[in-house]
Amino acid sequence: MRDSDSSTGIAGLHRQEVNFFWSNPYRGGDLQHFRCDNDFFYPPRVSAEYAIVFCLTGTLEVSEGGRRETLTGGEVLIGNPGLWRSSGYLGRNEPCEGVTLILRSSRLTRFLQESRFPKTNGTQLFLGKIRAPNLADVAGRIVDEFREQRPGSNLVLDGIIQQLVMESIWQWPKNLIVERQQLLPALLPRRFYVKAVEYMHTRRKSSFRVSELCSWLGTSPSSFRRLLAASARCTPLGLHCQVLMQQAQGLLAQDSLSVKQVAYELGFRSDAHFCTLFQRRTGMSPGEFRHRSRGSFRTAVTLA
Repeated sequence: MRDSDSSTGIAGLHRQEVNFFWSNPYRGGDLQHFRCDNDFFYPPRVSAEYAIVFCLTGTLEVSEGGRRETLTGGEVLIGNPGLWRSSGYLGRNEPCEGVTLILRSSRLTRFLQESRFPKTNGTQLFLGKIRAPNLADVAGRIVDEFREQRPGSNLVLDGIIQQLVMESIWQWPKNLIVERQQLLPALLPRRFYVKAVEYMHTRRKSSFRVSELCSWLGTSPSSFRRLLAASARCTPLGLHCQVLMQQAQGLLAQDSLSVKQVAYELGFRSDAHFCTLFQRRTGMSPGEFRHRSRGSFRTAVTLA
């Protein structure tokens, strides 16, 4: 069943649920818990939200605003609004797990004002990363609270989250905090983007339908197309194509499948169409890519 999404099939198509979100458990944002046992990548996009990422185990790679960072257990990174960002979980050798606090800009501004930080007229950008095992340990408590679902856990979580936000900002090197004037359009929320890419990782080219994706996300196709175009400058089909090309790179880095088999497994009707699209996206043929990247999906797949 090549086009059936019930198949556990090949290594290029992910079946596990990678991200779990809890909407508005505290004022002004979302919580995200991620865990991935394979390499998993997200194409470039722009967000209107801050994303404070606490890596618990494994390795993450993030490229944002021309800077590239690699996070390992105990490290923290803040994704900033208005900057182009791509990212990936490198979970093949060790499960990649972490917690992300997703904050609207207005919420972070209130945090800063309540803590008597100097008032600014622009958007604060937090560059680089910090090593803070103590904060990662606290972030791990969030996962435990959601798993246990004890009475009053929302109050406990509110306190943990405020602690994590403020201590992250306090520990951030002042020379890595810059200010920028920004006026952002309406953009696709991180929750929808992450879950859309996760869904696309489970669909071959021949079985992907935008209407089914939007029904699963709980949004309208017109709204999703408009916000995705503003966030990633592409259509849903274009984003799915980027996901397929990343999956193709992972399969080509191995020697178990021929180029024709890779094309067929990813849902292309012909290997000629696959090769043309791969060449256009990567600047090299599938065969040349395989020759250059033998044996290492991690080094083969690049973050744009």
